Amino acid sequence: MKTIITLLAITASLMSMGAKSTEEGKIASYFKSGDFQKQLFDLGVYWDRSILNIQTNCKSKYLLKPVSYSFIKPLKFESNNIHPTHGIWTFRYSFSRCNESIIYNALISAQGNKKPRMSAIVPGTTSTSLQLLRDVYVGGVSVMVAAKRTNSECKKFSVINTKVTLEPTTIEQGGKEYNGVWEEFWTVKNCDEQIDMTFCFVPDGSGGTNWSSGKCAR
Repeated sequence: MKTIITLLAITASLMSMGAKSTEEGKIASYFKSGDFQKQLFDLGVYWDRSILNIQTNCKSKYLLKPVSYSFIKPLKFESNNIHPTHGIWTFRYSFSRCNESIIYNALISAQGNKKPRMSAIVPGTTSTSLQLLRDVYVGGVSVMVAAKRTNSECKKFSVINTKVTLEPTTIEQGGKEYNGVWEEFWTVKNCDEQIDMTFCFVPDGSGGTNWSSGKCAR
């Protein structure tokens, strides 16, 4: 199994943000490091083979290409430590193998002097925050799977893709305007059954976001 890691996008992105300080330079170096790349690769393979059960026998080269990242808590480094000692961030990347690509998302937490803990978030290009994602997963996905599935014996489901189908826009409901409204299409696998669902997200203007199943009003 061979792996190709594309890193120019990471460096270019950090440079575009003005990564001139020592701390930002360490972040850029860390994102290019073999340790960090290996963790992303291992997470991608885990998603493929243990969660989604796809590309289980792929023998081609693997291409890992960064898409975006977001800091939840700032990364901090101690002088001689390879890994950040503090910080929480998300990292989105394209994982290509055997003529197929998928977008994976990782939630990463620094663990002091150890390697950071890396957890899988739902695949795809969802624009939901972590809190909103949890709310939709628990209150939306699980409920809709229970309502729509034909195999009631299946107790295991996984979100296999998310996609923004309506970019942030302004809609009017009940004589009131709502800004930044967007829509997403989620694909869920319930054992061998695929269930599609759509969610509408409406920012409340106070830092929160309301959501509902179904398409947004056009």
